[in-house]
Amino acid sequence: QEIDKALALLEGVHRKSPADAVALRALAEIQSLAGQPEAARKNFAALVAARPSDASALSGYALLLHRLKDPSALSLAERASQIEPANVEHATAYGWMLAQSGNTEGAVRVLREARLRDPANGQVRWHLASALAKAGRKTEAKDELRAALLSSNPPAAGPELNQLKAEVGL
Repeated sequence: QEIDKALALLEGVHRKSPADAVALRALAEIQSLAGQPEAARKNFAALVAARPSDASALSGYALLLHRLKDPSALSLAERASQIEPANVEHATAYGWMLAQSGNTEGAVRVLREARLRDPANGQVRWHLASALAKAGRKTEAKDELRAALLSSNPPAAGPELNQLKAEVGL
């Protein structure tokens, strides 16, 4: 397995150089992908403790915690977005989490700002479409979803996308 080789390599690098933040981040990401969320959580926590103003680490940790349904994910995503307000990926993650938490108006505001920075980004537009649909703004959601689907990086096919398409009439 390639992922097992990657894990072994990164664990070795981390043992030899425990202060290497790049290796620790890579290890946490691979652990998350390999279905080792608790190990990933532990390593992301160590990384964020060592580098509390690293927006990328905060955002990665927030995404992991969000998948684990940990409510602290939202505040980490917000911090990442505040540290690097021009970063569209951080804003998209934060906006998505706001929408999932029920704060659709906050989500729409954050995701609209991200769309203004990168209007061709299909992921931003998909998340904005979802937030707009949750807010009951179906016409706007349909327009955003159509733009997302026509972009160079459209949302991945799957049940979530199919549900949103049906909800907005696409």
